[in-house]
Formats: sequence, C-alpha cells, structure tokens
Amino acid sequence: MVGGERRRSSSQVFSAALGLLEKGSTQEFLVATRMLVTVIHNLCKNPNSDKYRKLKTTSEIIQQILAIPFTHDCLIACNFVKHDKYYKLQGDIDVKDLHACMDLLIEARKRKGVMEAWEVFPSDLELGDKIGSGKFGAVFEGLWNGHKVAIKTMKRATQDGMRDFEREAEVMRTLKHPNVLNLLGVVLTQQPALIVLELMGASFLSLLTKCELTDKDILDCAMQ
Repeated sequence: MVGGERRRSSSQVFSAALGLLEKGSTQEFLVATRMLVTVIHNLCKNPNSDKYRKLKTTSEIIQQILAIPFTHDCLIACNFVKHDKYYKLQGDIDVKDLHACMDLLIEARKRKGVMEAWEVFPSDLELGDKIGSGKFGAVFEGLWNGHKVAIKTMKRATQDGMRDFEREAEVMRTLKHPNVLNLLGVVLTQQPALIVLELMGASFLSLLTKCELTDKDILDCAMQ
C-alpha cells in the first residue's frame, strides 16, 4: 500500500492485514498489536477529540514498531494517512467499525496467550501531583478510571531503559504480598512509559515520623 493512500475504515481490510501480521514473529506481533489496541481504544473512547487522530512517529520506540511488517497496513486500513513525522486519521470516525477492529485485535492476542488485563490505556489515566522519584523517573498521584493510583514514569525511552522498565513491571506483576504494592497495569506504547500501582495512603517517611516506634522497631526497619 502507498503511504499517502486514503481508504475507508474497513474491518474486513483490517482483518486481512492483521492476519498477515500474525504470521510473523510472535514477539513483533504482540508489540505491534499492543500499539494498535491503544490507538483504536483511544479513538473509540474519544471520537470527537483531535488529540487521538494523530500518531507521532518521531520516537525511536514507535519507529521500531512501525517497521514491523504489516503494522503500517493495519493503520491504513483504519483510514490513517502517513505523513513525514506522523500518521493522521482522515475523515469521519466509524466507531462501530473500529470496535470491530478492536475485537479482532483482542481475539488475535488471546490466541497468543496474552493477558490483556495489565495493559492500561493512556486515555484512562489522569496525572496529578508528583509524590516522589526513583531510578527510572518521577512518581505521581493520579486517577485510573476514577480510582486513586500511583503512576511511575520513565525518564528516557532508550532501548536498554525500556528493557529494564519492562523487566521491573514483569517482576512486580508476579509479586503478591501484603507488604508490596500491587501492579495494576502498564503503558508501553507512548512516551513516557508508565507503571500504574496501588496508591499507598502515606509515605514510609511519614509513617516513621508520626508513629511511636520502639528501638527494636527502628532496628528492624534499618536491617530491612
């Protein structure tokens, strides 16, 4: 398909392109479809917003995803047009047809055994006040579908940084303990990448300064 070609959104055309994408590397398929799920979800949820009609292609991560064979074709099937530094959706949004594309994506990803539950859509998040910082970036209080959460951001989208960031998220996903904050989801298809966690009611420092601790308690904390 030619980059500047305009096509009506068609779930049938999308299905054909998705089928070709699925025949490639499993890892590439999962990365590409993760981005496509996010793009289409945002359009379905915000059909009247210009913000989600444009997909910038300037970041290294997005460029790598778009280099995966047939990812471009899936976007074109959804009526996106390729420009120099972005893709932009042209014409009216056919929400019903986009929902059909989303269903095709989810079914294809389920065939690969993907757990959809931990992938969070950026449009469902609201960033609030900064509450801390760590190795990868800042941590903010925020809202996820109206629920208070902690949102951890990544400073730089380097390849090594993304691998470390994904590794941390994967480790946190497997940890289940009363004293460990639960991982609620991740956003890896936009910059900065995000990890969404349970929000702790008070910081560890405030607990230490406000609570009466014995010498044994203080020693236990120091040893941990």
